[in-house]
Amino acid sequence: MKKYYQRAIGGLPFLVLILITLATTLANGATLEEVVVTAQRRTEKLSDVGIAIAAFDGDRLKQQGMTTSTEIALLTPGITLSGTYGGQSVQFSIRGVTQSDFNDAIEAPVAVYVDDVYIASQQGQSMALFDIERVEALKGPQGTLFGRNATGGLVHFVVKKPLVDKVSGYVDVGYATFNTKKIEAGLNLPLGDKVAMRISGIWNSNDSIWDNVFPENSSADISPSGQDIGDQETFAGRLQFLYQASDTLDFRLSLSKADQNLSESPWTSLGATVGTDGSGRVIGSEFTPATVFGYVPVSIDDRKVSKDFALSDLNRFDTDGATLHINKEWNQVSLASVTSYANYEKTFMLDVDSSPVNFSAFGNVSDTETFSQEIRLSGAGDSLSWTVGLYYLDITAKNAHGILGPRGSIFAGLFGLGASGVDPLAVFKLKTKSTSVFGQASYDFTSEWRLVAGVRVIYEKQDYDYFTALFQNLDDYTVDADAPILSMGPHPAFNDRRSDYLWAGKFQLEFRPSDSMLIYLGLNRGVKGGSYTGQYFDGTAALSPSEIPYDPETLISLEGGFKYTDPDNLYAINMAMFYYDYADYQSFLFSTLSGSVENYDANSIGVEFDASVNIGSGFRLTATGAYINAEVEDFVIAPGIITNTEPTYTPEFSAGLRLNYSVYDVLGGDLDTGVSVNYQSKIFHNARNFNASVIPGRTVTGLYANFLFKGGRYSIGAYARNVFDERYAVVGLDLSQACGCNLEAYGQPRTLGIQAGYRF
Repeated sequence: MKKYYQRAIGGLPFLVLILITLATTLANGATLEEVVVTAQRRTEKLSDVGIAIAAFDGDRLKQQGMTTSTEIALLTPGITLSGTYGGQSVQFSIRGVTQSDFNDAIEAPVAVYVDDVYIASQQGQSMALFDIERVEALKGPQGTLFGRNATGGLVHFVVKKPLVDKVSGYVDVGYATFNTKKIEAGLNLPLGDKVAMRISGIWNSNDSIWDNVFPENSSADISPSGQDIGDQETFAGRLQFLYQASDTLDFRLSLSKADQNLSESPWTSLGATVGTDGSGRVIGSEFTPATVFGYVPVSIDDRKVSKDFALSDLNRFDTDGATLHINKEWNQVSLASVTSYANYEKTFMLDVDSSPVNFSAFGNVSDTETFSQEIRLSGAGDSLSWTVGLYYLDITAKNAHGILGPRGSIFAGLFGLGASGVDPLAVFKLKTKSTSVFGQASYDFTSEWRLVAGVRVIYEKQDYDYFTALFQNLDDYTVDADAPILSMGPHPAFNDRRSDYLWAGKFQLEFRPSDSMLIYLGLNRGVKGGSYTGQYFDGTAALSPSEIPYDPETLISLEGGFKYTDPDNLYAINMAMFYYDYADYQSFLFSTLSGSVENYDANSIGVEFDASVNIGSGFRLTATGAYINAEVEDFVIAPGIITNTEPTYTPEFSAGLRLNYSVYDVLGGDLDTGVSVNYQSKIFHNARNFNASVIPGRTVTGLYANFLFKGGRYSIGAYARNVFDERYAVVGLDLSQACGCNLEAYGQPRTLGIQAGYRF
């Protein structure tokens, strides 16, 4: 099977070459759309930027039925998802640069920005998509121009902004499988010649997706129990005020809020058993028909689960924020100031064994506050473009998590508290203050050659306080971090303060032999600050004080590539090749019922391409592909057993094929349709790469059709997601040492939807 996909992906470039030949003869004057991005903090054509970028139009994403931020990973080879909490907490991974720790106090190595503001919470990476101009996904280190943790790259969601020259607005409604309902609306309202307001928001919800066959009338001590799961309700809104003081000075205030309610985490349980050697060391795990409790999993193909600890309305994630943008322009110099505050509150719980056995639960409650200030000065002349700036970030993350013992659970019985239950929790607070200065310049020393160089110097301070305790269980479905403490926990308290100087850099040479071709070769240094493991009690020994902190990671990237756009704009081809050398890669290992982060060296090599071709008569084809060979060096599988492993959530191969058909002036309107097929090879969800932590490859197909009429004022459309209803896992958790089980969460089943819109 692997050879088949290797041949298929290897054949994609040849398919593209054939289609390019057809395009030159069949295009009939049709041309590609020009894509504009702000990847280098200024407006440029995508084809002029020496970075591997995937860009998506916000309206086109909406036509395909996409309503959450992380769904763009389905469309972008080289970008995958990692996550926890049954897929309810999902983060981006780019080119194998990933972080699968579920500690809410840490940050991801792939930065996510919304409206120029860094999202510090990993949970905040999965958000509702609404009123979006476009999405830009930048691959490779981007630390010189973007303020935080862009070791592996970044994803920037560019929002639509207020306009002072016209009243406009829209309303979109939709209905889909699983009683999925969506209402999205926006209004742009001028308030005079210099002031405008834009208000937009989205509400969507769906009923349960996974049928829980656990009997409602069971004798379980947890009550209620056994409800269906997978339902959710999301509300998000944004209010913006623009004051355009003059042609060269404007102020924009943005206020945002989002509330998300979800069911208990939709894990399903599979049997898994550990393999040990003669010394009792765990050296492998394999899938088995049943868990150690004797539970035989029900068929996930029928969208069924069987779990006692399950509520259809349990988990919460709320965020609110305020941002002030100030932009000032002089003759050839511009100033940008971005001041932002955000608060993220989260309460998540899940059934640890995801089975009908009352074994244990997991709970997490967190409160993260962030404040950031960025000031940038930019200038451009005939041959020199430059940006310099200051960036300050203050994060206070308060977190409590741990394995919980509901009433009657096996875990509570270990403490002699089976009748009442108990909440053993790790409680900690991490304060991070980061200050950096940065600059980047592009110099055209001939009409064909350009030099790009940049640097960011960072000073970072951290303050960490940690303790464990047994808290009284007040409610089986709450994380009782504010309840009376029965006793201090088995792990010793830990406090630490530290500071560090870090730096990121960029040096790149670009060659433009013609207006149609860009060739680049660059050396980049990315960096992500260190942090702390928030270990909770799971029956294993406590980490020593020296094992709790872990070091910053550094990534050296050597990347070269080219971008070619046909002079007649009939087709475009982009290709990039890269080599990554990691020092102190932050690898998260989950074992038993807890996990920790350790530093290792790592490396990877890869190649990516994307090509778009107009093949005539309204048809446009896009083919994408990515290959990566990544390894973590000298990973400690067990004491004394060392080997090289693959980083988690890193497919060796991924590819996509999209065919769009557009026809104008048909039946009084314009028709846009498309089909997409996206493939990803197998991945590991655990750093030890045991057999039971393999997530098989998947192929997902989508369809959409959208019809605009009355001059684009009205629209109707339909879409199908996961057309062939493939049941594919997206995240997993290896619990073979704890319950003889392995947890997996699955992608959305086949979803059929219709939608309609009105614009004015």
